[in-house]
Amino acid sequence: MKPNGEVTGRERSRRESGGPSPDGPIPADHQVRQIDHVGMMVRNVDVAERWYVEVLGAVPFERVGYDVNTTTKMRSPYRHLFVMIGDQRLELVEGPDWRGFTRPDDYAMSPHYAFAVTPEALDWYLDRFDAMGIAYQGPIVHPPMPVASVYFTDPDSNHLELSAWEGYDLDRGYTDYVRWDDLHQSTVPDRPGHLRPDQFAGQ
Repeated sequence: MKPNGEVTGRERSRRESGGPSPDGPIPADHQVRQIDHVGMMVRNVDVAERWYVEVLGAVPFERVGYDVNTTTKMRSPYRHLFVMIGDQRLELVEGPDWRGFTRPDDYAMSPHYAFAVTPEALDWYLDRFDAMGIAYQGPIVHPPMPVASVYFTDPDSNHLELSAWEGYDLDRGYTDYVRWDDLHQSTVPDRPGHLRPDQFAGQ
């Protein structure tokens, strides 16, 4: 219904069909199901695409704002790329001068973006990150929660996490806070990958 009390066509159709009232309780079949996709700012979408494809196995499926030949015709002043990482949609949005990029010395835990993996996959990614020279911290455990996490960053300093809920041997992890300033060095070729607490500066 419009502010002036006039019934909209959508409201009229709902009343005629006997659908649920929008100002009442949310029906079970109208509940929000899940996060559909997350939009993440990057400085260069081509660089980000290569990184997410090579490191996390992302599969690109839609491009917006590239040129007139792209399948999606939505007008956009900047490029953005949709990829699938497992069952999760991720939108990489190009904004070279966006003021919100995380600084290398930013300790903030949020925002960060966590991807679910199996316990076996979590260990596999530790070896993969070591082989690719990607700095990470973990596995960090969070008692009493039955979850183990590995933290790392992408080339644009976005804070990322792989998490395994239930089934991971928590005795193999350790509890600590995340030193994001160390992880932002992930593009340095000789940076060691696995950061244990005794390797932190000042300890």
